[in-house]
Amino acid sequence: MMEQRWPVIAAAPVQRQRPLTDGAVASVAVGAAVQPEQLLATRRGANGKLVPLLAGLAGRVTQVLPGRALTIEGMATAIYGLVGLGGSAAGPLHPLAEGEAPESVTINRGEVLVYPGQVSAALVQRAVAEGAAGIVAASIAARDLEALAQTDLTAVLDGLTLEAAAPLTIVCTEGLGRWTMDAAIHHTLAQRAGAIALLDGTTNPRRGIRPEVLLALPADTPPAVEADDTIEPGARVRVVAGAWRGATGEVLQVQLRQQLVEPGLRLRCAQVRVAGDTRHAIPLAFLERVG
Repeated sequence: MMEQRWPVIAAAPVQRQRPLTDGAVASVAVGAAVQPEQLLATRRGANGKLVPLLAGLAGRVTQVLPGRALTIEGMATAIYGLVGLGGSAAGPLHPLAEGEAPESVTINRGEVLVYPGQVSAALVQRAVAEGAAGIVAASIAARDLEALAQTDLTAVLDGLTLEAAAPLTIVCTEGLGRWTMDAAIHHTLAQRAGAIALLDGTTNPRRGIRPEVLLALPADTPPAVEADDTIEPGARVRVVAGAWRGATGEVLQVQLRQQLVEPGLRLRCAQVRVAGDTRHAIPLAFLERVG
């Protein structure tokens, strides 16, 4: 089997929870087989409208906790981002063209928009207004993500808040700033246009938790071998965001204390030897292990 590396794992066994909150009652029992587009329950959203809860995965229900969540296990293609916000959400993928004017975009309720560049505040606002389930974008300005979170961004990214108030789930594959989506990620998402995606914007660099997008696969799909992605002294890494984006180097030390990094955030970093023998403190969330 071919070894797969972040940011796209071609096939992996996964087990994920779908929330049963706001009065949602599961219509399936433990052991039931489900498909990604299958309706599991209906809950009442913040605006009073009924919101369908889709499975998001193909597999079997392994646990039902009434009033809390149900768990599904199955096979999926896993795509990992750098920064995100919001909890579990599912909906059909709707790819957009980069530069498409937010006011001209057709958005249907429950969709997951795919935007290959820096998503604007205007597009996010339209997505929220039209009832989109989420957005998968290349990047977002720090101030726009902070406005969406309605709380201090440093606290959100460092896992210091239990839950940020977010009107929809967002996953940014390349992080903060103005970046274009990784070609492998964009190709994978574009190929699955219209398919149900399960995404989660939870981001916690301290615990190694990245936002993710899962695309269901048949249960009999053989898993790919996932490479070790632990950031530790001696590991070879590639910088995937920030000023040193694209550089490779060696991790010398993983720092316990937070460092002040652009754009004005305090995050845990690693000391990395790059560009010959120069050493730099680079956020853990900006590093991808390559060896």
